[in-house]
Amino acid sequence: MLNSITDFFENHLSLNSKPVASKQNDEKVRLAAAIVMVELTQVTLDSKPEDSKVVIEELSHYYSLSKEAAILLENQAEQADKSLTSLFPFTQLLNQHYSKQDKYRLINALWDIAYQTESADQLIAEDAYCHKISHLLHIPHAQLIQAKLTAEQKYQVKSK
Repeated sequence: MLNSITDFFENHLSLNSKPVASKQNDEKVRLAAAIVMVELTQVTLDSKPEDSKVVIEELSHYYSLSKEAAILLENQAEQADKSLTSLFPFTQLLNQHYSKQDKYRLINALWDIAYQTESADQLIAEDAYCHKISHLLHIPHAQLIQAKLTAEQKYQVKSK
């Protein structure tokens, strides 16, 4: 099992000192962002199959992907998420390759997912998760709250 986890990191996340083809690098970064999105829907035990559909729609919109490509990316992220022990390697990869604006867009996407998959108990856990990810991505707290308020307005939800 340890070998499969090591292989996953080497094959999907390792950015060796050797130059990596831009397309391959983009795929790794996309997968890292998708894993962060999928993990958001897994923070409580009451995740539903509809949550995957929300993530697929968000990935399609976020990366301008076809529905089929978004489904494939979400499936890859779900498989990777099953053996996940830490989000740090993924957020580290995002920190290396995302601009501040890209990170803010990701936080916005996370809040969109949170409010679309909301249940009372789940939103509390998702709120904590968004705070954790924003901290790992070095997003200022004011921007985190701004993204949350934007999502609240978008989905007409009151703060809890």
